[in-house]
Amino acid sequence: MPIKKLSIRHDLIAAMVGVLSVLASINLWFNFESGQADLEAFALVQAEKRAMQLADSMGVQTELIVRNTDLALRQLRDAWNFSPSDFAATVQTVQSTFPQSSLVHVAVIGGDGYVVYSSKGVSGQVFAGDRPHFKVHSEGNSDALDISDPIFGRVSNDWNVLVSRPIFRNGAFAGVIIIGLSPAYLSQQIGKASRSTQDIVVLLNSKGGFLARSVDWERALGKTVPPDRPFLQKDAPTIGAFRAPASLDQAPRIFGWSRLPVNGLIVAVGLDQQTLLAPLLERGSRERDRILGIIAAFLLLGSAIVYLQLHLARQQVQLRQSKAVLSQAQRLARIGSWELNLLTQHLQWSDEVFRIFEVDPRHFGASYDAFLEVVHPEDRTSVKEAFASSLETHLPYAVAHRLLLPDGRIKYVQEHGTSEFSPEGKAVRAIGTVQDITEIKVASDELESYRHHLENLVDARTKELAQAKDAAEAANVAKTSFLANMSHEIRTPLNAITGMSHLMRRAGLDPAQLDRLGKLDAANQHLLALINDILELSKIEAGKFTLDQSSVHVMGLIGNVTSMLHDRAREKQLKLSHEIGPLPAHLVGDPVRLQQCLLNYAANAIKFTEHGEVTVRAALLSQTDTHAQVRFEVQDTGIGIAAEALPRLFSAFEQADSSTIRRYGGTGLGLAITKKLAQLMGGEVGVVSTPGGGSTFWFTAVLKIGSSDQAPPELLAQGSAEAQLRSDFAGARILLAEDEPINREITTILLEDALLDVDWVEDGIQALERARSQRYDLILMDMQMPRMDGVEATRQLRKLPQGAQVPIVAMTANVFAEDKLRCYAAGMNDFISKPTAPAVLHETVLKWLRRSANGQAPQ
Repeated sequence: MPIKKLSIRHDLIAAMVGVLSVLASINLWFNFESGQADLEAFALVQAEKRAMQLADSMGVQTELIVRNTDLALRQLRDAWNFSPSDFAATVQTVQSTFPQSSLVHVAVIGGDGYVVYSSKGVSGQVFAGDRPHFKVHSEGNSDALDISDPIFGRVSNDWNVLVSRPIFRNGAFAGVIIIGLSPAYLSQQIGKASRSTQDIVVLLNSKGGFLARSVDWERALGKTVPPDRPFLQKDAPTIGAFRAPASLDQAPRIFGWSRLPVNGLIVAVGLDQQTLLAPLLERGSRERDRILGIIAAFLLLGSAIVYLQLHLARQQVQLRQSKAVLSQAQRLARIGSWELNLLTQHLQWSDEVFRIFEVDPRHFGASYDAFLEVVHPEDRTSVKEAFASSLETHLPYAVAHRLLLPDGRIKYVQEHGTSEFSPEGKAVRAIGTVQDITEIKVASDELESYRHHLENLVDARTKELAQAKDAAEAANVAKTSFLANMSHEIRTPLNAITGMSHLMRRAGLDPAQLDRLGKLDAANQHLLALINDILELSKIEAGKFTLDQSSVHVMGLIGNVTSMLHDRAREKQLKLSHEIGPLPAHLVGDPVRLQQCLLNYAANAIKFTEHGEVTVRAALLSQTDTHAQVRFEVQDTGIGIAAEALPRLFSAFEQADSSTIRRYGGTGLGLAITKKLAQLMGGEVGVVSTPGGGSTFWFTAVLKIGSSDQAPPELLAQGSAEAQLRSDFAGARILLAEDEPINREITTILLEDALLDVDWVEDGIQALERARSQRYDLILMDMQMPRMDGVEATRQLRKLPQGAQVPIVAMTANVFAEDKLRCYAAGMNDFISKPTAPAVLHETVLKWLRRSANGQAPQ
């Protein structure tokens, strides 16, 4: 062969090898880059599926936590409604069912917004009516579960996610029951879905606010995710995925979310994109170097094709390994994946789906109809409707259904799916996941069974409580009746003693007789005070005691106390003074009870003080727009009290020690009554004392702040009421209905001394006969009389032609609140209790004669 031809041939061969090498190198490089991009895309798609699976799995667990908490809430609410006294024991039982440190506290907020119970304990009044979780219930009318944003508790002094429900009594809102879950505990629970320290799992409310975060949960408190997140958009699917930087650390992540059916909660799992792609990118970088080496070697040696085949083979092995890892992950999570070609109807299952369905891949028809054959016949319609609706609406779907296995066993599965469509809108492919939820369903059924069992126990306990309540009410009625009768029987002779003593004093006596009469009066007043204390304590404990609401003038109130005790203090050469700080004007409360409490304290202070001084004080503790908390106290320089005796001072029939009873007298009821009155007025009581160094007794009361236009109490004109009766109403006709002869005689004398014309009768029938035949300016009516009592007589009198015009005043030894209500309901205008002080009798008669004279009809 000629050299030239040989050279040309070699050139051609070299050119061909060069061209082939270049073309092969270009092809190899293109295939590598394309394969690398496909691997990254495949890894990201698989990561999205994994994120959705993890979010869905953790959503199921989170939903179980919320439902368990809601069940506990219902149990606590039932316990509170049925037996508040046993509520603390129920709280301990419920707390024992929760994991340690998961439950921060249990609390109950009353209908007025104040915390009435907390497992952490309540120190003083804590107002929670301004909290969102209280407003959402108090302003709504439904029994809705509410889950709050993380909040720092005023009582628990810790971060809480408050799960709450309203409390209703008789169909009306009566408060809120709360379980405070620890954000740290919720963060720990959702963090179990993390597979890497770089991953994050978050629990959000329906507005995107953080409730928990698997890492740095405290940093997330009070923050929300950006509003452009897909799961916050209108008509967002129940489950989905997206890629975006995390809102807190801005790290690129692949997010999967699952929206829970309770309160719109959202569980989102963010897989760190850099961590996921790092091995692939690192491997790709290494592969680039290798490809360049292969290309160089191919250009030099012409063996790139063989190397390329080996390289592709290695890529296929790696792909198979990735699929094996994915299959293992699905098996661990009990979540399989499937893909349906909607053009060919070919169905492809992952290995985990075959395991869940317990189907042999070799005998599976690989079609949608073959799948339906495994679905329980009763659930096939709902499965087909869910799939058809998804194809029609282009939205993802979720459906739970049963599987009927060949051996008759039943499994429960949860399916999620979505479809892909061509640009023309034709469905081409459907993909989805299947999760085995049999264990979750069994646990849920067991929980429901336990709930029904608990309801039966509650019903049985309710019946027992109802029987106990009926027995207690019957006993209470008997006790009330006994006390009312005893009060009447004791007060009737006391009224005679009081009246006769007054008449004897007015008749004129020598000094010795006056001294003896004074001692008789003192004994009579002491006995009356004792009876009043016992009856008042009984009424308070029976829940039949009510407070008046009228103007409170603190200066005048304390002035009354010091005036009444002035003589006692002067006899013992004690200095009696008062100090009053700035107070709001127009206070409203029960001035009689406030004066009673102060009088108890001040009288005791003088009793137990031999020298020095007694000081009465009042000061403002706190104030709102509508209420003021006022502290009243009495300080003395008396004998003091030992520390061990202080705890029992405010118990009924207690004093510091038995020796003080012998030396100073007293029953120990005054402090017990003061404590209960203070509690009824929204306050507390207390004492600070040192033996030999004096004592300071105090109580607080919450008073309303009234308006400046409130009418002042009606006052009599200056001067003696008896003197004014003589001068202004001499000859006024009075009818006295009284069956007890001595009381009738005393009352008649007291009225006639005031120059009033008095007729008397012994029962209600006689009172009716007199009122029909004669006109009277005032009628004094006893309650208990033979033949017809005063209540019925008043009803009949009001039916007479002139019966509505004459004032009728009850004068009776029946002094209970219900007795007064019976009198007023029958048509009486006023109430005088026996024993009756002559001054009170004259003042009451003067008040109603004056009203009649001014043309004011009785009310």
